[in-house]
Amino acid sequence: MVGFTSFAERTDPEVVARIVDAAFRQLAEVVAEHGGTVDKYMGDSMLAVFGVPVAHDDDAERAVAAGLAVRALGATWPSPSGSTPAR
Repeated sequence: MVGFTSFAERTDPEVVARIVDAAFRQLAEVVAEHGGTVDKYMGDSMLAVFGVPVAHDDDAERAVAAGLAVRALGATWPSPSGSTPAR
């Protein structure tokens, strides 16, 4: 998310944790809806895999569809400055 580091530096850590947790829940739902699995969370990043534990012929397409859906979801969130949608 553009501006996340500066937002996190000037915001109460508990508030940042709640925002990140809520975002990860929404992102994990998108991944699951497209047949993916969240492999791990790393700070403010999430790694999702497709084709694990069961491979499908269309795993690559599912991954791309999930990525586009994640991008669309992120566009609905306010930016850390509150002025524009997050990216």
